[in-house]
Amino acid sequence: MAKQGVLTRSVTREECGWLEADLPKGKMVYEYEYTMAEVSHNGVVVSNSPNTTPLYEVPQDAVVWGSVFIKLPADTVRVAQLQRKLEEYKQRLEAEKKRGDNYGDTMCKISVLSTLLTDHQASFDEVRSKLEIAGESVYRLEVAFHVISDYCFTGGEHVFGGTGLPLPPRQ
Repeated sequence: MAKQGVLTRSVTREECGWLEADLPKGKMVYEYEYTMAEVSHNGVVVSNSPNTTPLYEVPQDAVVWGSVFIKLPADTVRVAQLQRKLEEYKQRLEAEKKRGDNYGDTMCKISVLSTLLTDHQASFDEVRSKLEIAGESVYRLEVAFHVISDYCFTGGEHVFGGTGLPLPPRQ
């Protein structure tokens, strides 16, 4: 399994000219161990999702490895969007159950997001231990953490497919 990490600071194109865009503090990354690419002695090769491309190098001092956690954003508008997203996931889960579809992905997202909204943070290891009882795959949880983390930090700029984060409520 790919080692998970989180950026402890922003990594900019000014610092790392090979990046396509600046990377925000709090972004989840995954170490990519098997590459023939030349890596600087202060760098580490990472990807956005476990064992996938594209690959890019970031400074080693910008990543903390180990149990990944997500903190609830202080932005009340973003929190309201996340609450609406949780309701959307719950409706999706019911529809998937009625159709007899596989609902593991949705269940993982519900678990991560409900933990985040209730506890104001979600630890990968804690959510994983809860879901292992239900037999959920670790990979699905990694993807769910990636999606919810991106919703928290960027509003979903790096999430492709799906319905995205709901628009902010009108004032």
